Amino acid sequence: MAEVIVKIPDDLTEEFKDVKPVFWQLIVDRTINEELARLRMLKQVVSRSKLTKKDDAATTTTKTSGTKVQRNS
Repeated sequence: MAEVIVKIPDDLTEEFKDVKPVFWQLIVDRTINEELARLRMLKQVVSRSKLTKKDDAATTTTKTSGTKVQRNS
């Protein structure tokens, strides 16, 4: 089994002190599995996409909203 080392910010470490003991490995395992499932689904959707590099160059993502807008060419 592989090991993962996680660095936790001090403010979260303080919150851990106020929480009853939790089996963190189960939480991390579940979180990683959920993220892997999401990434597999995303990869599957993208693999069926007909979007080309030319199409992608015609759009841009706004930094504040994350929505794509069409550029006027």
